[in-house]
This record gives sequence, C-alpha cells and structure tokens, in this order.
Amino acid sequence: MDLLEYTQQLIKSGNNSQTKNAYKLQELIQVNSSVKPNKDENNSKYTPLIISGVMAIVAGSVLVGYLLGKKKVSKI
Repeated sequence: MDLLEYTQQLIKSGNNSQTKNAYKLQELIQVNSSVKPNKDENNSKYTPLIISGVMAIVAGSVLVGYLLGKKKVSKI
C-alpha cells in the first residue's frame, strides 16, 4: 500500500484530528507528485531544439573553415 492509499483510508476511518492530518498529507503528496513530471517534460521539450542548434553551429563553423581554407589555397 502506498502513502496516498494510506491517507485515503485515514480519511475514511479516522477521527477528526487524524482526518485533518490525512487531508494535509494527501495534499502534500499530490502537490509534490505533480511537480516532478513537469520538470522532466520541460527538459525533454527543448532537447530537439538544443541538438539542432548545436548541429547548426557546427555546420556553420565547418563551412566557414572550408571557405577560409579554400581562399588561402587559391592565393598561394
């Protein structure tokens, strides 16, 4: 049994103070569990943009290096 199920059982069968504490605990569990997937989702959302940006910079650097090297060879 996980913690969320346990708090739900306390809410159903507990006295007034246990019920209040169980509601608080359940709220904390739900808030903390909903924050974690959003972080992973945001990171994976930008991964293709980062990879394509790095590839564009590398391709541009190779092109500039090729053109500068070609220019030096033709002057000699």
